[in-house]
Amino acid sequence: MKRNIAILLMTLISPIAFAQKTNYNLLIGTYTAPGKSEGIYTYNFNTNNAESSLEHVTKGTANPSYLTLSPDSKFVYAVNETGNTSTVTAFKYDAKTGTLTFLNKVDSHGADPCFITADAKNVIVANYSGGSLAVFARNADGSLSEAVQVIKHTGKSIDPKGRQESAHVHMVKFTPDHKHLIVNDLGEDQTYIYHYNPTGKDQTLTARKVLKQMQVQVQGTLLLVRMVKMLT
Repeated sequence: MKRNIAILLMTLISPIAFAQKTNYNLLIGTYTAPGKSEGIYTYNFNTNNAESSLEHVTKGTANPSYLTLSPDSKFVYAVNETGNTSTVTAFKYDAKTGTLTFLNKVDSHGADPCFITADAKNVIVANYSGGSLAVFARNADGSLSEAVQVIKHTGKSIDPKGRQESAHVHMVKFTPDHKHLIVNDLGEDQTYIYHYNPTGKDQTLTARKVLKQMQVQVQGTLLLVRMVKMLT
């Protein structure tokens, strides 16, 4: 009898314990100029039916074209893509209401930042037109320090009349083991691998390896072949 009651209780509890979350905050970065966008939009998004409803609009931040959420989901960092006056903005994030509260803003140290990533210690930005990447330390309250390290790429590639007349850093992403940072440069046709020391200050990133586009394509093909072999 006791065994049957235990099974019944487990049957009743299991659907509750393993119920999947269906509603999430969807944060959307935009271009405010030119155009009619007002800033960063927070929507409530339902994964069951793909319906969404506007929760909050964070106004007063220029061209927040790319956003990232801190690992603890308490802060949001946005690039402000405004040419030579570009900045990076830190916000406190309330997951319950979807609101963002301004903390501070710092110089991006490169024109037109287009990608941003964050971990527990730092925020790192890719400056597209500036051809640079910048590292900012995270303060205890989630705000950003001035840049502790700026790395400038200086090369170009085979299409100088198009988008390869100079370096264009357009992605910064941590490796899964968090020991390295992968940096793509469209203008140079190269991918950089930097060793990552989260407390290194002006030596947070140190160059480890540079892969030219052909090397990246070849290695990507080999990886795809290995994956196909594993699946067949």
